[in-house]
Amino acid sequence: MSKTAIAVFALMAACSNAIAFSPSCMLGAKCVKSQGTSIPSKQVLEMMERCDEFTRSGTGRQVLRMSIQEILQRSGGNPSHPIYTAYYAFTELHESPLAFKRQSLVENTSYEQIARSCRQLNLDFENWVK
Repeated sequence: MSKTAIAVFALMAACSNAIAFSPSCMLGAKCVKSQGTSIPSKQVLEMMERCDEFTRSGTGRQVLRMSIQEILQRSGGNPSHPIYTAYYAFTELHESPLAFKRQSLVENTSYEQIARSCRQLNLDFENWVK
């Protein structure tokens, strides 16, 4: 392997642990710059859906204060129930590059930080589309 290939591989390996890295964007995918990172546009659309599900009517605020047992009980285990979808949306957003402070205890997570990051993502996407 050439020195250049080794250097590129090392750079990619080092960057893969950073939030601001997207291999897809480096390889030419259409990406949106938001909150300090480039995010593939397909992922941005999925994140915006999760943001809507989480913030709709402030349901996410309730979900952050509930145990999984309470979520299942209140939703009746129905995956289309707003509480269930908000919980699922939070788990997806927690794993996304959305910029908010992840807390070890979910109940300490700031709903306002997530909602603000979601608004910023929407603005960045709207500006990208223009």
